[in-house]
Formats: sequence, structure tokens, C-alpha cells
Amino acid sequence: MMAALYANDCQIPDKKVVINLSTAELKKNSQIVDLAMSIGVMKEAGDIKAPIPDDAAFLVVLSLDGSIRPVDGMLPAIVAAKKEDMKILYLPPINDFPLDHIHEIELRFVEILHEAI
Repeated sequence: MMAALYANDCQIPDKKVVINLSTAELKKNSQIVDLAMSIGVMKEAGDIKAPIPDDAAFLVVLSLDGSIRPVDGMLPAIVAAKKEDMKILYLPPINDFPLDHIHEIELRFVEILHEAI
């Protein structure tokens, strides 16, 4: 995550960054949280001025160069986000995926870190 921020000339706070991934007893074994963490760090550093919606979810993998890739298990992640009343989903560009059945949620497709901002 930090490598993607450096590669995209984002400001990195000159202090220790602690990110709470609740709940602590659940192991985080996916890169699906990298973009959300990057957005939080950029917000803290002042790179992002606008408020971040509470009902937005980032369902992507962030590469070291800041490019966006699909997440394994995309459909269950979308269903889970919808059950959690998310209204905006940030997704990688996907072609062969049944998105026409997804309603009441705004889908935003991003290819690089700066498009998500």
C-alpha cells in the first residue's frame, strides 16, 4: 500500500501510521483493504480534501504501482457490501461479470489509484 502511494507522488504523513482493521481476532489475508487504507492515509495527509462517504466500499486490489486489479471472490464481496447497505462500490473494470442484476448501488469503475480519488 505505501509503495503505491510513493509511486503515485502522494504525500505520506511524516509520522507513524496506525490503521485499525476491526475486528482484531479475524485474520486479514487479502489485499482487498489496500485501497481503502490508502484512501485513509491520503485523507490524513491532506491529499484528499472531500469527505469520504461512509457508505462506500472499495472492492479492488491495489498494485505496487497504483494500478487496480480485480479481487478474488468479487461476487460474494458485492453481495456482502449490498447487505451492509453500501451505496457506492469502487470496482476494477470488469467485462465478463453479471453486473446487470446489481440494483440500488452505484458502481464506480477505476483503473488506477488517482481515479478512485
